[in-house]
Amino acid sequence: MRASYRLHPDKYALGENEKFYSDMEANGWRLAKPGMFWSKFISAEPSCARYRVEVRERAPYWDEDGTDEAWLAVFADCGWEYVTGSGMLQVFRAPQGSSAPELYTDPRQQAATLKKLEKQYWLGWCPTVGVFCVNLLLHASRWGGASYLQRGWVEQTSAFLAMAVFLLWLLYRNLYGAWQLRQTCLRMKRGEPLDHNPQHRRLAHKVVSCGMLAVCAAFLLLTAAQQMLTYSKDLPQQAEGPYLLLSDLGWEGERIPSMDQVSTVTANRSLAADYWDVREYMDGASLFQSVYRMHSPAAARNFIRVLMDTSSFGERAENFIQVEAAGLDAAWSSRGLDLVAVKGELVVYLTYISSSGGFDAQEILTALAARWAADGNG
Repeated sequence: MRASYRLHPDKYALGENEKFYSDMEANGWRLAKPGMFWSKFISAEPSCARYRVEVRERAPYWDEDGTDEAWLAVFADCGWEYVTGSGMLQVFRAPQGSSAPELYTDPRQQAATLKKLEKQYWLGWCPTVGVFCVNLLLHASRWGGASYLQRGWVEQTSAFLAMAVFLLWLLYRNLYGAWQLRQTCLRMKRGEPLDHNPQHRRLAHKVVSCGMLAVCAAFLLLTAAQQMLTYSKDLPQQAEGPYLLLSDLGWEGERIPSMDQVSTVTANRSLAADYWDVREYMDGASLFQSVYRMHSPAAARNFIRVLMDTSSFGERAENFIQVEAAGLDAAWSSRGLDLVAVKGELVVYLTYISSSGGFDAQEILTALAARWAADGNG
């Protein structure tokens, strides 16, 4: 037996779902199971069956009070066979030639059944948005507040945008559904029955909804492309980006692992910046860098405080003091371990640890200015 899956109208569009299922059976596809967005159909002889959608949550399978059986028996006695259900929507079918009467003779009675579904639409977006916001707050409180989120935004811009557009689509979808159900209820309360064969297509709504999903999908593709283009490799002997090597600071010798960590460089590109994460280990010295090439000097300067607030040892901007920075726009140091510097579109957060215990900020900044000048940012 062949099966087919089709995208069905949203839950609020009761009449459109009824027409959709009837049209599918007329084309030789009988409804087997509706899902959240897709319905499963099985091949069958074409027929002019009628479908009706009732809003009611089925009792759980362990409920033994017989409520469901009695409820279904009422419909069966009227000639409606129960097909299947999904969530709050239960689907009934009257075979071709059946004289089964409509489920409701008074539209006001049906309007009362829509209240729970309408409430579901009004509040349906809250759990997803709530979980997302709580997750952001937990991460922000752990890793440096809003600055952590700003750093994540710069490094994973397309992922943030994809999530933002998805949440906006979810909010729009639910508010639109709630509003449509409210309009349906108002018509029913005025005595107008549900239109079981609607002809309107809601083109404006579909364009907006599909457009938002398309934008979300585009950002997800950009996120995937960013991950595919990210490379991480052993740190080369000659710098291949605007970052320093320990050799620039006078260290010579072989690189060695440190606590199972080896010298590496990871390069990536987001919609907001190109950036390099560099780790280098030698006997007696370690150098860690996060270098960002922003889209403008203003963006680079605005990113300075973010790097300070998310630094390993400085921890927050108030612990940094400005130092002389010949050949650079500006630089700041904290606790003899952290350094932040900016030049044009480039900004770096750097941690340098050596066995000599010295942290010569001017030596590092001079080497950095020379490196950035050689990289075309002088």
